[in-house]
Amino acid sequence: MSLAPASPLASPLLAGALFVLSSSLLTTYTTTSFLSHPGVRGSSLPAPGAKSPLSPPSPLSPLSSPLSSLGRPLLITLYRYAGSLLLSLLSLSPRASPARLSGTLPPLFVPALSLFGANLFNNFSLAEMGISNTYTTKCLIPVLTLLLSLLAPSSDPLPPFPALLSLLPVSLGVFLSSSTSPSFSRRGFLFALLSCLGQVSLNVSSKRAMRLSSLLPAGPIGGLECQLNLVLLGLLFALLKAAHSLVSQAPPAPRPPPPPSLGAAAAAAYHVEYSLSFLYLSLVSPLTFSVTDAVRRLAIILAGQAFFPGKEARLGKENAAGMLLALGGVLSYSFFSRAKGQ
Repeated sequence: MSLAPASPLASPLLAGALFVLSSSLLTTYTTTSFLSHPGVRGSSLPAPGAKSPLSPPSPLSPLSSPLSSLGRPLLITLYRYAGSLLLSLLSLSPRASPARLSGTLPPLFVPALSLFGANLFNNFSLAEMGISNTYTTKCLIPVLTLLLSLLAPSSDPLPPFPALLSLLPVSLGVFLSSSTSPSFSRRGFLFALLSCLGQVSLNVSSKRAMRLSSLLPAGPIGGLECQLNLVLLGLLFALLKAAHSLVSQAPPAPRPPPPPSLGAAAAAAYHVEYSLSFLYLSLVSPLTFSVTDAVRRLAIILAGQAFFPGKEARLGKENAAGMLLALGGVLSYSFFSRAKGQ
């Protein structure tokens, strides 16, 4: 992504701060509000995983809409991708030609599928066990990356021994935090692990895709253009999943969808967060980005506690200690793995 030299967003400090703030404040608030919104007839927000009592639908009820038969995690995924695609097209209209897309889409198919899985399962986990448990569990991404590299050896060297040791506090921290949390859910934990696997696959496949894109006749893919390709493919995957849910499976119990304005807000927040993510990644080293991402997770957990005190279980001493231990392990892993050029 190219920026004019005079652009204030070319400052890594400002771009990183905006990335963390947009993710922890805008995305956290809009996503959790969307997932827990009771619908047009509700008056209070249920706790994560709680069922919202609904009166029988009337003939003109929003329950008659196909959207009411889609689960909230899939519905917000559709909103996010559709809204981000529209905003990307508006900002990249000169380069978003069919000829250009036909050349840039194929290398990004696997990264887009990985991103779709990471986002969808992350939303499922948030709906099941809330913000704190979900984002603490996602500290296991380095552990799963190591396991994947051991199961499928590649030419990339393993991290140095100190970095491998730092994965122990990550695992212990996740276990301590999860085992002491009253809102912990096995299903939610499984969804968070699947989201981690999607993120690991995204990290690996996107590096390969970027190498392939440098060989394209029209030139490499920029940050915003990459986002356009990912959300376009992601929207196609989400639509296929929605069609499968409506036709081939028993849909979940009908529930009035949130107002479209909340879906639009969630989509805008998602687009801003990922745009800033691509921008910040282009300005700093991988180590700096990894450290910032760990700080972002902590900010998301704290924002969830502040925004939704009635829905997010209060952090106990053991729970908070486990979160800090896991986040500290991630910071240590990032430092030692990059110190040797990993």
